[in-house]
Order: sequence, then structure tokens, then C-alpha cells
Amino acid sequence: MLSLASIVALLVAAFFGSYVIAFVRNVIATIGCGVRTVWIPFHHNHPIWMVMAPITRYWLERNLPIWIWKRIALTIGCHEMFMKREPYQDLKTDTYMLVTAGQNELWTSDPEVAYDILKRNKDFGQHPLSIKILSMFGPSLATSDGEQWSKQRKLITTIINERVSKVVFEESHRQANLMASELAHSDVGRQGSASLDGLKKIAINVLSRAGYGIPASWDGPTSEKYATTQSSSLRLDFVTCVKTAIDNLIIAALASPTLLLRLPAWLPGAHRLHMIGHAQQEYPVHARARVDEERAMLSDPAKQGSRNSIISQLVLNSDSNSSDSKSAGLTETEVFGNLFVFTAAGFDTTANALQFAIVLLAIHSDLQTWLYEEVLSIIGPYESNTEGSDDIEYAAIYPRAIRCQAFLMEVLRVHPPVVHSIRINKSGKTQIIKTSKHTIHVPVNTAIYTDSNAVQTDPKIWRGLNLPNFNGKTGAGVIETPEDVVERTQDEYRFRPGRWVMADNTLFKPPPGSFLPFAAGPRVCPGQKMAQVEFVGVIMTLLGRFKIVPNSRHGETERETRDRMQSILDDVRSELTIVMQKMNELDLRWEERVSV
Repeated sequence: MLSLASIVALLVAAFFGSYVIAFVRNVIATIGCGVRTVWIPFHHNHPIWMVMAPITRYWLERNLPIWIWKRIALTIGCHEMFMKREPYQDLKTDTYMLVTAGQNELWTSDPEVAYDILKRNKDFGQHPLSIKILSMFGPSLATSDGEQWSKQRKLITTIINERVSKVVFEESHRQANLMASELAHSDVGRQGSASLDGLKKIAINVLSRAGYGIPASWDGPTSEKYATTQSSSLRLDFVTCVKTAIDNLIIAALASPTLLLRLPAWLPGAHRLHMIGHAQQEYPVHARARVDEERAMLSDPAKQGSRNSIISQLVLNSDSNSSDSKSAGLTETEVFGNLFVFTAAGFDTTANALQFAIVLLAIHSDLQTWLYEEVLSIIGPYESNTEGSDDIEYAAIYPRAIRCQAFLMEVLRVHPPVVHSIRINKSGKTQIIKTSKHTIHVPVNTAIYTDSNAVQTDPKIWRGLNLPNFNGKTGAGVIETPEDVVERTQDEYRFRPGRWVMADNTLFKPPPGSFLPFAAGPRVCPGQKMAQVEFVGVIMTLLGRFKIVPNSRHGETERETRDRMQSILDDVRSELTIVMQKMNELDLRWEERVSV
């Protein structure tokens, strides 16, 4: 009979032996893959490592030999935020295969490879975790494949149209005006980072109007029927349901509402978890009521032309009496799923971009002057007697706001809200990627990461772009050095929106795969135009009325103040999107412009 020690030894051997077998199997699978392989013989996808690695990152960097650290760093979640292009320079390649005892991963900073992966929708599918999170209220364009994806893609591209963009632009202007009034007439404009919370309120209010057809005042829904629950059995109103689910997306997607609601009230965080549980249960009830309301309105042909929210367009393209996913129109669950995905995808990313943008404007006062010149030329100076005016014409203003659009593009290039796109070879066979530099063999179940930080600082594309009097090499002639990727002082790392403005005052069009904030290929974000329109509407409205000024600490020079704010801007962590870890330490104020 085996002793207890022998049993324990066998269990330990079996545990670690399974990882050894997995590692050897992964090594064999990547033989002849066509790119540099990096072997790290442990399970980097293990939950314990995924949680502990980001926490211990600084300790590991200080205490491990540099050659070990540079390998271990590649297994830390979202390492590309702090490593940028260093791994590719160290490995002397733009694409490499990370081979561990977990899942094989192909990482690329090559725009050609990135674009080829993203455009091959049938060969490289969505990550299962992404599908689970985004499908919690129903299937959607983002979570579908095959015929279902084709059907939804065809319908969704007709739904997100210029009519919706017009609503988004006008509502963005209106909400920004409401925020401006608060900044001007309260202490919020002098309270450091507190004003940045208003940008998240703008984002959710714009989505409330454009997505769900629910107009919102600065303090809540304008209409009483959306400010209250529609049944005594419901705890949350519709807008609160939406916001709670978005703010807690991972928990809401992975945890059972029954479990959350049964947690005892004395547990730390129980109130928040109960709110999430109620949001999970009550969102479909509210959504069904809104769909029924829209369906009733759309039954009148005279009203169809006046309904221009996303929900109205989804209902218009739905099969009201069908639950068959093969039907020509959207089913009810597909309406719910797409409606929520548009909201979830649009809220954090847009709010994030606006918050980073405001801090960047505070750091770069010259950019405020540059952008304000355009605001003046298009909509003229702000006049106090027209405060809160909604008289702004999307078609006449947005296409002319080239500098504001360039500013957005540069925010997304240097500070991408999402650091990578993930695809998986779910085709059941090895896939081949052919580019001008590589022939890559991608084994089955390999995860493919397109590295946005690295792609969007590729010196062959971004160095010296539209920079007057630039004397260095540009384009294919650029040779990147180890010093470039460590010091990060070259032009491609600079925040310079002017690089996007061509000599004829049009926007630069990046080569395919070189600019990926909205992904690329068939699965390019259908809400891209909405996000761009909202950003421009908000920035034009706020800059037309205010200057954003950083507050200096006692004895601090202007340069030291800017450097301090830049360090806060660069110190980020990954949640649903990239966020500033110390945003509460930002200290800025909003100064009203003096009317002449």
C-alpha cells in the first residue's frame, strides 16, 4: 500500500507532468511555423499567474536577471502597454510565436500580418471569453460566426447610418453644453480630476438617446417613465440597469444573478453585487418593454421616418413574431444582444478617449490654440446669451472639423483604449499567412494578438509623417535602433495630431493594418463613425467655451507640472479599456474664454 507521502509525490508529479507534456506538445506543434519562437516552459494562462503577474511585475523587473525578465514579461497580461516595441527589437523580428505550457500565442507588430488576420473572418474567429461576455443578453454581430454573422452584418451596416450620426452629434453637443454649464456655475471646474467624471456622464447620456431613444438631462432621464421602474417588482430603472451592467461587465457576464442576489447583505461589496444581479435580471424586461413601445410606434408608417435611434432601427429590421435565428430579420434576442453590445462597446472606449484627450490638452496648450482656431472658423465664438443652444448642424460642421478629427486619431494612436485584438485559429487546420516578409504557419487553436501599441508606433509608417522640415529618413528607409524603443523620443512616440493633416487639408489614410483602434477587415467596429462624431461634438463644444489649465503645485515650474501630468497619463492599467491608475491625482481647471 502506498504511503501518504508517495501519494502526494505522485499527485505532484502528475500535476507538473501534465504541464511538461503540454509544453512539449506545443513545441512540436510550432516546428516550422516560419517565425521566431520564444519558449517559456510554464502555464502562463493559469489563473493564479494571470492574477499575480501584474501585481508582482515591478518586483520581478527589479530582481530577475534582465534576460529572464524580458522573457517572463511576455507572459504578463497587457505587457505591450509598458514594453511597446521592445520585444520585437530584442527578438529582431516583427512577429513571434510564444510557446508555453498554456495556449500558443502568435504576436505581431507587422501591419501586413495584422490586416491579413483581421480580414480572414472565417479562418480566425473570436475568442471564446469575448463571446461569453458580449452575449450575456443575446447573440449579436460581435459574437456570431458563419451565416448568422453574415445576416447580422448586412442588417447592422444599414442601421448605423448618417441619421444615427446626426443624432449622436447633436446629443453630444447638447450634453457637452450641460457639462459646460456645470463647470461654469459650480466648483466642479476647479476641483482637479472631478470634472473628468462628467465625460463619462456625457458618454452614457449620448448612448441613452442614440441607442435607446431615451433623452437624458444632466441629472437623469428627461422622461419620468424612464426614470422609474415600470413594475413594482423591478428595483432598477432602465438607464441604471444599462450603466450597472456596463460598469461591471465581467462580473455580470460570468456570475449567476441568482447567486449574486442570494449573497448576505453583511458581505463587503454586497450592495454592488446585488445591483449587478438586479441589472442582469431586469435588463431584458426593460429592453422588451422598449422594443414593444418602438414596435407600436413603427406600426404607424407616418412615424417611421422620425424614429432615428438604434433601437428603432433594430426593431424595424426585426421579425417581430420569429424566434428562428435563420429568419431574414433579427430575432428578439438578437435585438437585445446587439443593443447591449453597441452600448457596452461605445461607452468605455469613448469616455476613455475623451478623458485622455482632456488631459493631453491640459499638457499641450499649443494644441488647444490649434484646435480652437478651427472651432472659431466653423461655429464662431461662444456667446453667453445662447448658452445651452442645440442649434448645431452635423452635416455642415463635422466634415469640416479636420483638426478635431486628427486630434481624435492621434489620441487613439498613442493611447489606444484596447491594446490588442485577439483572434483564434478555430478552423480545425493549420492556417497559412503570406506577406511580403513572411510565410507563417498558424497551428490549430493558436491565439493571435495584433499589438496595437507596436503597430501604431511603427517608424516606417509614423516617423516624420507630415512633419515640416523633417530631415530624417521616412518610410521603408527607416532603421529602428534599440535606443529608439527604449528611450521613445523619436517622432513616432510623440503626441502630434498634425501628422494626420495632409497638405490639402484632408486626413491621412493609414496603410491597412497600421491603425487598429476600431479593428479592421469585415469585423471592423460598426460604431466607428458614432464614436468619432461624438468625440468631435464634445471637444468642439467644450473647447469653444473653455481653456483647460493644469494646476501647479507649490514651487513647481510649468515644465514640471506638465511632466507630472504626463507621468499620470502614462501610468495605466488594463480593465475593459486602458485607464489611468492615478486619475484622482490629476489637478486641472477649466477657465472660461473671454468673449471679445
